[in-house]
Amino acid sequence: MFNRYIYEMFLKRNGRLAVTVSVTSGLLFFLLAALFPDMDPHEARLISASWPDIMKDLFGDPALAFADIYAWLNLQVFHITSWAIYGVTASILSARVIAQEREEKTLELLLSCPVSRVGVLISGAAGIGTLMLLSIVPGIVGCGIGVISSGEELFLYPLLLAGTACLLISMVFGVISLLISVCGGSQTLSISVTLALISLFFLQSEMLSSLLPVLKHLLCISPFHYYRVDDMLILGIYDYSALLLLALQSLIILSIAGVVFSRRDIS
Repeated sequence: MFNRYIYEMFLKRNGRLAVTVSVTSGLLFFLLAALFPDMDPHEARLISASWPDIMKDLFGDPALAFADIYAWLNLQVFHITSWAIYGVTASILSARVIAQEREEKTLELLLSCPVSRVGVLISGAAGIGTLMLLSIVPGIVGCGIGVISSGEELFLYPLLLAGTACLLISMVFGVISLLISVCGGSQTLSISVTLALISLFFLQSEMLSSLLPVLKHLLCISPFHYYRVDDMLILGIYDYSALLLLALQSLIILSIAGVVFSRRDIS
């Protein structure tokens, strides 16, 4: 099913975006890590006490983050910044697999390649995964260099797992955008609906489920329920099953997209 030509063509067409994101995220994450305040824990708790609970739910609690660099990275980089950057990138890339081809009137030419429609999606998804990996690695390197420049001890393994979680949740973004595009959505619609859904999932996970307990029963469908970077960086708890479930979400949505696309009339 995998088609090397489609895969390589996708990489060439979208490599510039990936390079831009990788350089930007690498520099940004380095700066965020290097700005670690290294505050006295008592002073950090005083600052935390002045934050309203809703701010802590949405953006994280500064009580530990201002005194521990890995909690700081969770607050400044991985709590919102990283998945927002990489999620938007994955959504854009995914919209270009089918929706851009449809808008440029080249989809029929793409489907004339000796590969099934499912193969087109698999090849495109492989290209998205490759570009996202290349985009995320410099961000993790930037975090590591920032930790060293701050005079703190570098623990590489939790950073690598955090990067893996970023990759997997961004792929969930991507396949949602891909599914919307194969249902007939334009690039703009695919990206917009994806970002709206992900924002809703984030609010549900971080705030709404506390306000409306009935929503806790729906947490299992939210990718953020399995995005446990705070446990990795702060507590040293590595829940590999959560990473596997994030990957499984992507595979399920990609499979649905494949079924829809294989049956859809594109004329």
